[in-house]
Amino acid sequence: MRDGALCLYTGPSGGLVFHVSNGAYSYTLSPDAGAAVWDGKWHLVVGTFDGTTVGLYMDGRQVGTGSPSTITVGYGLPDGTGSPLATTWARARAR
Repeated sequence: MRDGALCLYTGPSGGLVFHVSNGAYSYTLSPDAGAAVWDGKWHLVVGTFDGTTVGLYMDGRQVGTGSPSTITVGYGLPDGTGSPLATTWARARAR
Protein backbone atom coordinates (compact mmCIF):
# COMPACT_ATOMS: atom_id res chain seq x y z
CA MET A 1 0.00 0.00 0.00
CA ARG A 2 1.21 3.49 -0.76
CA ASP A 3 1.18 6.34 1.73
CA GLY A 4 -2.24 7.75 2.45
CA ALA A 5 -3.28 11.30 3.20
CA LEU A 6 -5.60 12.99 5.64
CA CYS A 7 -6.23 16.67 4.96
CA LEU A 8 -8.67 19.57 5.12
CA TYR A 9 -9.17 21.47 1.90
CA THR A 10 -11.55 23.72 0.00
CA GLY A 11 -14.21 21.51 -1.48
CA PRO A 12 -15.82 21.61 -4.92
CA SER A 13 -18.56 24.01 -3.77
CA GLY A 14 -16.08 26.44 -2.16
CA GLY A 15 -16.65 25.14 1.35
CA LEU A 16 -14.42 22.97 3.52
CA VAL A 17 -14.12 19.15 3.41
CA PHE A 18 -11.99 16.48 5.08
CA HIS A 19 -10.20 14.28 2.53
CA VAL A 20 -9.04 10.71 3.29
CA SER A 21 -6.93 8.96 0.66
CA ASN A 22 -5.14 5.61 0.53
CA GLY A 23 -2.47 6.99 -1.81
CA ALA A 24 -3.65 4.83 -4.72
CA TYR A 25 -6.04 7.35 -6.31
CA SER A 26 -8.89 6.23 -4.07
CA TYR A 27 -10.37 8.73 -1.64
CA THR A 28 -13.45 9.69 0.36
CA LEU A 29 -14.62 13.22 1.16
CA SER A 30 -16.58 14.25 4.22
CA PRO A 31 -19.78 16.24 3.84
CA ASP A 32 -18.98 19.85 2.83
CA ALA A 33 -19.16 22.55 5.53
CA GLY A 34 -20.26 25.05 2.89
CA ALA A 35 -18.90 28.48 2.06
CA ALA A 36 -20.16 29.90 5.39
CA VAL A 37 -16.90 28.66 6.95
CA TRP A 38 -15.15 31.59 5.21
CA ASP A 39 -17.08 34.28 7.13
CA GLY A 40 -13.99 36.06 8.48
CA LYS A 41 -14.30 34.45 11.92
CA TRP A 42 -12.15 31.76 13.54
CA HIS A 43 -13.65 28.25 13.57
CA LEU A 44 -12.54 25.00 15.14
CA VAL A 45 -12.70 22.25 12.51
CA VAL A 46 -11.93 18.57 13.04
CA GLY A 47 -11.82 15.81 10.46
CA THR A 48 -12.43 12.25 11.66
CA PHE A 49 -11.98 8.80 10.16
CA ASP A 50 -12.81 5.68 12.19
CA GLY A 51 -12.16 3.17 9.42
CA THR A 52 -15.75 3.20 8.16
CA THR A 53 -16.89 6.85 8.09
CA VAL A 54 -15.22 10.13 7.13
CA GLY A 55 -16.63 12.99 9.18
CA LEU A 56 -16.21 16.72 9.68
CA TYR A 57 -17.03 18.81 12.72
CA MET A 58 -17.17 22.60 12.78
CA ASP A 59 -17.39 24.47 16.07
CA GLY A 60 -18.37 21.25 17.86
CA ARG A 61 -21.21 20.32 15.51
CA GLN A 62 -21.12 17.48 13.03
CA VAL A 63 -21.46 18.51 9.39
CA GLY A 64 -23.97 16.15 7.79
CA THR A 65 -23.89 12.51 8.87
CA GLY A 66 -20.47 11.49 7.56
CA SER A 67 -19.50 9.70 4.37
CA PRO A 68 -19.24 5.89 4.30
CA SER A 69 -15.76 4.68 3.30
CA THR A 70 -14.01 1.37 2.70
CA ILE A 71 -10.56 2.97 2.33
CA THR A 72 -7.65 1.45 4.22
CA VAL A 73 -5.02 3.98 5.25
CA GLY A 74 -1.50 2.80 6.07
CA TYR A 75 -0.24 4.60 9.16
CA GLY A 76 3.24 3.04 9.16
CA LEU A 77 6.52 4.77 8.50
CA PRO A 78 8.10 4.53 5.03
CA ASP A 79 10.37 1.68 6.17
CA GLY A 80 7.34 -0.40 7.17
CA THR A 81 8.13 -0.49 10.89
CA GLY A 82 4.97 1.26 11.99
CA SER A 83 4.74 4.24 14.28
CA PRO A 84 7.51 4.82 16.85
CA LEU A 85 5.04 4.32 19.72
CA ALA A 86 3.68 1.05 18.31
CA THR A 87 7.19 -0.24 17.67
CA THR A 88 8.31 0.64 21.21
CA TRP A 89 5.20 -0.99 22.67
CA ALA A 90 5.71 -4.17 20.62
CA ARG A 91 9.33 -4.44 21.74
CA ALA A 92 8.41 -3.93 25.38
CA ARG A 93 5.66 -6.54 25.17
CA ALA A 94 8.03 -9.08 23.60
CA ARG A 95 10.33 -8.96 26.65
